[in-house]
Amino acid sequence: MKEKTVESTSTPKEQKAREVKPTKFPIDARINDYGFLHFKVGWLAALGWKKGMALKIEKNPDGSITIRKV
Repeated sequence: MKEKTVESTSTPKEQKAREVKPTKFPIDARINDYGFLHFKVGWLAALGWKKGMALKIEKNPDGSITIRKV
């Protein structure tokens, strides 16, 4: 069996620096179909949070929640 060699003629794409816009609170957000609440990069930076960080969520008597760093 003869093996074919494939050479890539395209160059790797350069990653663009992500532009983070200033965040104004309060923020309107939604839960997606999978039950996830998405935090944009700018929101995480404004809160001082990082991806994978442990958080504590408390339910308040009025039905709202409080999210804190652990």
